[in-house]
Amino acid sequence: MNFRLILSDSLTFTKATFLNKWIRWLILILLTMPVGLFLMIFIPESLLQWNLTQKILFGLLLVINLILSVILAGYGVRIFRGAKEPVEFDHLNGLFVDGLKAIIVMLLYMVPLIILMILTIGTNITLLLSAGQFPTTIGTVQHTNIMLFTLSFFLLVYTILLLPIGVIQFARSGSVREGMQFLKAQEYIDRLGWGNYLLAYILLAVIIAISYIGIGILSYVPFIGPIIFLSLLPVLLIFSIRYMTCVYESASPEINRNKADCLLNPK
Repeated sequence: MNFRLILSDSLTFTKATFLNKWIRWLILILLTMPVGLFLMIFIPESLLQWNLTQKILFGLLLVINLILSVILAGYGVRIFRGAKEPVEFDHLNGLFVDGLKAIIVMLLYMVPLIILMILTIGTNITLLLSAGQFPTTIGTVQHTNIMLFTLSFFLLVYTILLLPIGVIQFARSGSVREGMQFLKAQEYIDRLGWGNYLLAYILLAVIIAISYIGIGILSYVPFIGPIIFLSLLPVLLIFSIRYMTCVYESASPEINRNKADCLLNPK
């Protein structure tokens, strides 16, 4: 896996998406704005202190966020599909449908984890209640907790690793069922090499973390800080989507020759 080419292509694609494309940039800002505002204002402790009007406005923000997230997801699907050039905001019906299907794929990937978490919570409640009557079961409760939470953690990591591949499989095929082929996604990672894939994932996570910290610091600049934050958030998002597209294609570039050509003809 050639990380230099992947990073180079991702940066070039991101630059082409935003440079001198003010309308596209503005649309992406509007699509990510509810997410940005959520990240900037959401403090769980303060939510309890809000009055009714604030809570209603927050609820409306969440609804708007959901709708715009579907459109934004559809835009991401078009990039995942292998766009050789920056994607335009056309055919909005298809954009919305693609986004809705992508979100369905992501939610379905989370189902096993959600089920395990529910079972974990239910088991712990049952064991804790029985511990009151049978003190000798406290050790069993602790061991069960460790086992279930460890299993949940590994399933969470596994889901996070497989999820991008599943969404890209959906994007390339247009089929939700294809996106849900867990074994096929795992086989694709096998071709990439788990070591390479983990390294690519960690590299992206580090880039996102450092960038987000930098953007967060800039958000404190008086007057223009929030504008900077909201303007740079979509840049980071598009870079991440293109990056994962290139990682996916690095498994077998000859199969993806008619796709984004991330590694064959970097722009």
